[in-house]
Amino acid sequence: MGHPKTVQGFISMEELAITLADLDYSALQDLFATLADEIRENAKEDEIKDRYNLAYALNEAAGMLYLAAEEMSFAASMQPSSAKEAAMT
Repeated sequence: MGHPKTVQGFISMEELAITLADLDYSALQDLFATLADEIRENAKEDEIKDRYNLAYALNEAAGMLYLAAEEMSFAASMQPSSAKEAAMT
């Protein structure tokens, strides 16, 4: 395996993979389903209002994804170091 790719302040790709393996995707699926419903609903309205509403919905989704990423990072940092090392090999 190559060198782990890390960015200061973020978890490594390996740690992310470990976390994603245990992640329940139902919340993320619900988020995007809600977003899709909003887009469909707003598409019926005038273009300017639609763009504003879509931008707002995307901003909310981005915020939720950021919080999920923070939680994943925290969960990865709480793993015992031996589990992290075993997963990286």
